[in-house]
Amino acid sequence: VLTGESRYLDTYDEGVGDVHQWLGSQAREVSGQGVPPVDTALVNEVTRKLEEMSDTVRLRADESFDNARALVLTDLGRESMRRIRGALEGRESDLYARLESHRDTLIERNHALRTKMIVGSGLVAALLGLAVLLAMKSERRRRAAESEVVQA
Repeated sequence: VLTGESRYLDTYDEGVGDVHQWLGSQAREVSGQGVPPVDTALVNEVTRKLEEMSDTVRLRADESFDNARALVLTDLGRESMRRIRGALEGRESDLYARLESHRDTLIERNHALRTKMIVGSGLVAALLGLAVLLAMKSERRRRAAESEVVQA
């Protein structure tokens, strides 16, 4: 924008495409995952910011640096970025809260499964112990019966 030479706008043009691609991917990536899609207000704000940037570039190319500078000095773009940052921070906070809740749920489920495994292991150990006792009792009876046969 400062130089007025289009070759310096390549990264800007790529960036604009990346922003639109990111907004589209957000809607696709979150569907079915319990995460709300990107807020329409955020999309609109990003669109406004991109339009302001495009207007600045156009003014510099078609009119003058002073006209482009005057648009920047209105602080429309700055305010737009402030709102975008706020929306993104709110979204990030919401996502972290959801992840925290999901983590807590997983911890609770893990605890419940561990408890079931411990109880299950205890039951298996008790049943094995009972089986050993029954086998020992059966063996004693068999020996006692053999002993009676030998004595008789």
